[in-house]
Amino acid sequence: MDNGNATVIPFPRSPGLAPAPRASAAPEAAAAAMTRLAAALAALDAALTRQQDAVVDWRRTLGMLGVGVGNLQQSLLAYHARLAELGARVDTLHASARRLERWADGVLKREATAATSRAEPND
Repeated sequence: MDNGNATVIPFPRSPGLAPAPRASAAPEAAAAAMTRLAAALAALDAALTRQQDAVVDWRRTLGMLGVGVGNLQQSLLAYHARLAELGARVDTLHASARRLERWADGVLKREATAATSRAEPND
């Protein structure tokens, strides 16, 4: 094998990656990498803090929603009870109206019978 005639094929790099630092630039590159890492970790901590705050707000809102739904349930139960009471009163009034109607029909029938018997000549 003759190394003088060999072609070196470079290892493919992902786009956006900086070329490997040279040996003389290694300390500066390591310091820059540590700075980027520290900034990324600080951003991650800030994002986690915001997320925790959002979860706390969400839980508080869910609690308020639960209270509101409980109040709504109590109102609906009271409304249902009032409707049932009103229904019973309407049924009572309806029964009274039907009795009054039957009484009036009876009175009219008696008056009609009396008027018919007065109109007929006596034999």
